[in-house]
Amino acid sequence: MEKARLGRTGLMVSRLGFGGIPIQRLNEAEAVTLLHRCLDLGINFLDTATAYTTSEGFIGKAIKGRREGLVLATKSTARDPDRLRKHMERSLQSLGTDVIDVYQLHAVDDMESYNIVTAPGGLLDTLNEAREEGKLRYTGLTSHVLEVALKAARSGMFDTVQFPYNFVAREADAGLLPACLDNDIGFIAMKPMGGGFLEDASLAMKFLLQSPYVHPIVGVYTMEQVEELARIVAGDWGLAPEEEQRMKQIAAETDNKYCRHCYYCQPCPQEILICEVMAFPLYLKRSVPSFYMTGWVADNMEKAGACTECAECEPRCPFNLPIREMMRDNAALYQRLKAG
Repeated sequence: MEKARLGRTGLMVSRLGFGGIPIQRLNEAEAVTLLHRCLDLGINFLDTATAYTTSEGFIGKAIKGRREGLVLATKSTARDPDRLRKHMERSLQSLGTDVIDVYQLHAVDDMESYNIVTAPGGLLDTLNEAREEGKLRYTGLTSHVLEVALKAARSGMFDTVQFPYNFVAREADAGLLPACLDNDIGFIAMKPMGGGFLEDASLAMKFLLQSPYVHPIVGVYTMEQVEELARIVAGDWGLAPEEEQRMKQIAAETDNKYCRHCYYCQPCPQEILICEVMAFPLYLKRSVPSFYMTGWVADNMEKAGACTECAECEPRCPFNLPIREMMRDNAALYQRLKAG
């Protein structure tokens, strides 16, 4: 499989990267079989996270004896150095490796969090210490908020930036992609299929493959998905006029129902995590019931049922989403699933 340079890291990564969220739906044997096929097809860029429950462990089992030539990326949501160290050690053990190629600070989604992770003596300094110790090679940041990702790309403090990017969500075009290119920062495209929202894999991948500076990581959990994506990458990436028109049509049809997870709608007077309510249908496609029907997700969906429809969120949304309507629909969906 063709490879491209991941910014100033110099790492050569496969044009199709593996996103480690959906394999949480599989058992260990299924996940290992799937990952072995990915490796056989030439996929060498594997992205996961401490927060993805079984994902790191499954990847560790699958790459045992096949570590050479792979680029392992993982991430932590920790916001204090001690917890970050614990996450890193857990990741090294789960992945069965002595060094992580790209270690990312996960979901830095507001400027307060950005300031925390970059403060002197904070998380970024902790990562750089681990780098000197040989436990990681390069550092990155992931965000759903353009302002944060742009600052990270321009700062020179990170080697990679991971941000949502697909032919519907193109907010990175105007400033972020040029900033990454100018500063030789590796741009990792999360949600290349819109988190499952975009169903035409050919259109989605062809769009992303136009630029060697964009490195998509696609979450897959079936052999059919892997084979289809590999065929697309091995084929002709050219976009025919009718495909260009189809992308424009899909973007026009879905734009008013697609949450980018930018969090500009917050805060909510009822303390509802609005973006997480909006993402609930995607959780159904990508995760297991134990994730979205228990814990903080379930707690938040219960809160969503108490929405007063004050509408404070809607004027803040830069994409003019019908937030109240979408929250009503998703809260009702959660209750139907809860009732069985």
